[in-house]
Amino acid sequence: MEQKNILGLYISQNSASAVLLAPRHTGAAVQGCFTVSVDPEKPASLGKLIRERIDQSNLRFAEVCVCLDCALSTQHDVHSQFTDARQVHSTIKFDVEEALATDATNMVIAPCITDIDDTGSNVTVFCSDAKLLDDILGDMQAGNLDPMTIEPDIICLTRFIEQNFMLPEGSKPLFALLGQNTCYIIAPPGSHHGPVVRSFCTSPSQNPTELLTRELVITIASLNDSRVNSIYIAGNIEQVDTNAINEKTQLDTHAISLGQIAKVNDDMLENCPDLCNFAAAFAAAAHSPGKIKRTDFRPNFSPYMGKRMVIQRTLRVLSVVAAVMLFSLGIQLQAGLSTKKQTVAQLREKLDTEYRAVMFGQPHTSRESYHGKLDRVLRGLSKGTGIGTWDDNSVTSKLTFILHTFNDAMENARDKYKNEIGLVITSMNISDRTMKIVGETNGRKETLALIDAIKKHEKLTKVSENLKSGTPNRDSFVINLELAK
Repeated sequence: MEQKNILGLYISQNSASAVLLAPRHTGAAVQGCFTVSVDPEKPASLGKLIRERIDQSNLRFAEVCVCLDCALSTQHDVHSQFTDARQVHSTIKFDVEEALATDATNMVIAPCITDIDDTGSNVTVFCSDAKLLDDILGDMQAGNLDPMTIEPDIICLTRFIEQNFMLPEGSKPLFALLGQNTCYIIAPPGSHHGPVVRSFCTSPSQNPTELLTRELVITIASLNDSRVNSIYIAGNIEQVDTNAINEKTQLDTHAISLGQIAKVNDDMLENCPDLCNFAAAFAAAAHSPGKIKRTDFRPNFSPYMGKRMVIQRTLRVLSVVAAVMLFSLGIQLQAGLSTKKQTVAQLREKLDTEYRAVMFGQPHTSRESYHGKLDRVLRGLSKGTGIGTWDDNSVTSKLTFILHTFNDAMENARDKYKNEIGLVITSMNISDRTMKIVGETNGRKETLALIDAIKKHEKLTKVSENLKSGTPNRDSFVINLELAK
């Protein structure tokens, strides 16, 4: 829950007030507050002083919002020809240059639309020096405090009244808030589009009652379209005579407590002696982002790049990294798949070669798997049938028998005649019933040795023979055989 708290800061030239506010939906209120001031004898950074006090108080928060003291900005009323808020905000800088007759290049502006009619919009514009705000923002960021918004203090005080003070029905009040060195007069939104506000610096030597009376009369006179029927004063009003203000303005004048409106006890308020500064910091922390166009200096000179933007950028980076990783993974998988395909092709080629060897030269067809074909052959072998089984009547068996006789004849010839048989087979015809061998040897003795080897084979029977002497030292023959019965 602590990580959802919001820190509101009221920043003036040499001091700052801080209010730590819990989210409204939790029902919680102010979690802590304090005020720090720069010692003239020991100048220091406000951002550093705020950070040190935060660490000492062990405050935890997720976001920071800042409101500026009215002495750090000026207020101007200008007219815009547009009624759409976006058009007003995009062109208001030109209207300010025309109204003030000055270059607005080095100005930072924050507009607030107060009224809209047929001729356009009445806009209250708060202007501040760009370098001044850069210094303040840099000082805050140096203390690890990056504010989401930087608003005028009177806008925050207006929001404080709107969100926390319940107006009587039919009331059209005017609020006067008196600080130690500032005074704010606020006419909350009624028949007009936005609040009518005034702020100015004060001096401790001024009489607060006379000051408020004079400024209230001037403000009431300027509100031509509104009928103010009551006045509420708050802040450091211990020396203010409400009866005197009542007599001068002829309006009901009431004193209210900013601490009671914020539901904060007096013990906690001891850390923030200026109640207006406390209320402004309170309202800065109680912002409602996204609902309305804010009167915010920061978008005009240094758009907020806080945690939301960091998260978005991180997500973008992670998305790119994830895409690169997935692309690399895809390439790796594709390379692995290509290697696997090459390995499979090599294995298939090797398997085809070995398959032909064991299947007597028969190629494999895609209609039947390797293991299916081999299983079928193995089953045939176990039954004594099929390719590769030993059947005397098969061509393979007959050819084997004949080759055995050739081998025996050549072996006998070496021992008996001391020379080779010189066997040359011209043709061999093997059918289901007979076998016909046509060839020649070195001589008649070698031919008879071959015939003798055939007669001795238990699987073969000579049917007929035709011997013929040919060229010198060569003897041709035609021998017909069949299987022995």
